[in-house]
Amino acid sequence: MNRIAYLLPALSLILLVGLSNAQTLPSGTVYYQNISIGSWSSVASRYVQQMINITEANYTSGVLVYNGTTANFEFTYANGTVVPAWIEANNSGVLTTWVNITNTTSNIYLDFFNTTTNTLSSSGTTGIGEAPQLSSTYAEYDDGASVFTQYGGKSWSSFTLLGSYWSTANGYLQWTNSSASSTGPAALIESANYSATGQYIISMAFNYTTTASSITGIMAVATPNGTQAAGYRFVGSKNGGNNWISFLSDSVTWVLAGSYAGATNTPYTLSVINNGGSWSGYLYNGYSTTGSVLTSFGPTSYSAANYFGKTSGYVGIGISYFKGSGSVTPLNVMWFYMRAYPPNGVMPSVSFGTLTPA
Repeated sequence: MNRIAYLLPALSLILLVGLSNAQTLPSGTVYYQNISIGSWSSVASRYVQQMINITEANYTSGVLVYNGTTANFEFTYANGTVVPAWIEANNSGVLTTWVNITNTTSNIYLDFFNTTTNTLSSSGTTGIGEAPQLSSTYAEYDDGASVFTQYGGKSWSSFTLLGSYWSTANGYLQWTNSSASSTGPAALIESANYSATGQYIISMAFNYTTTASSITGIMAVATPNGTQAAGYRFVGSKNGGNNWISFLSDSVTWVLAGSYAGATNTPYTLSVINNGGSWSGYLYNGYSTTGSVLTSFGPTSYSAANYFGKTSGYVGIGISYFKGSGSVTPLNVMWFYMRAYPPNGVMPSVSFGTLTPA
């Protein structure tokens, strides 16, 4: 079906001549809306993940439906092919979504179906997915693996689990040991190496359950060594203190910023940005990068080799310090993703066209 509301019979022949490049609507579409992504043609070869915020108040009742159990919309290209998408959060009536755009076009479409249609899907090729903790059954509609460069959520199969206390029995990734000290267990994605001077963004949503001085966080430039790993660690304390965020290269604290004291059973999101060896870090309230910033550090340049002399390595999740000791905090990770760094550090703008009946 062409993205044209009406086609008058008398003009059919004339119009059809000019429709060779017309858009195609998926079957059942009730409304559609063009989304234009600024400068996309110039960045498409270097950038694939794009944030699109959908404000629910911009739609009349019954057009947009989302409640964590049901949704009635999806993103598509002009030819009707689904654009893989993932809902990170629903905060104050704004749906924060990520799309993975591999087409060079600057235009995609937001298609709406009737309210009895549920487009939530975990396949990545139909409908739209959501962060695993948003559904009543963990990861029921999680398709983050089809959107991000690296991902853990619905499945943690891409992670190598160093240490004997990791568990995915509840769906999310857990470090379960609380009584013993630790010298650096990690959960690493070992499918690709990433340079200390590369450009990428790593985020994870988590909580911890026992102590307020969490020693947990993201790892980058990591090298495994038995049940341990050496690398850059962005963690939640310095030797048991309450200093969010610490940036450590192995057992040496390099940057210590902020004095936010973490609380148990509180949702957090930690995000680390590497811009060519210039590192920044943000701790957000809630399971989303759209939450309020609790504390941050950077940007600060750092490109030293890790403990094993490596200047590139894996990304993942780390516990405690390498070659350190201390009380290990039980950790629950809802999701982990790695995405591309926007060209020049600026995410392309997004503009919405007119909502049009199909």
